[in-house]
Amino acid sequence: MTTYYEAFQEAKRAATLALVNAGVDPMTVVSDTGQSWVVNEGLCGFAWVSIPVDARTKHGKAIKSLGAGRSSEGGMRFWSSDLVPDYRGQSYERQLAGCKAAAEVFMSYGIQAHAGGRLD
Repeated sequence: MTTYYEAFQEAKRAATLALVNAGVDPMTVVSDTGQSWVVNEGLCGFAWVSIPVDARTKHGKAIKSLGAGRSSEGGMRFWSSDLVPDYRGQSYERQLAGCKAAAEVFMSYGIQAHAGGRLD
């Protein structure tokens, strides 16, 4: 159990650092009338870390007991907001960078994990 807690705390720190330092490509939005503006935070979307473990097993229950993971099809899922709860933006690139960093930490603890995301 301690390993999961330690892994989660380290994953949160890594996600925060990666999210804050992520390079984001601004995008230009053009309306039907031809008016344009720049969105500095880039594309809008969300991201997550998936851990393929049955929530009913000892390992799944330990991960779920962290208070952040949610059962999902094929395992447990941590949303970027679980990992960096103070982030209020919608930047797909920032959230995905944070989730990739968190997945790497989980894997360094021997916990199978992968990051995913979707544009909004």
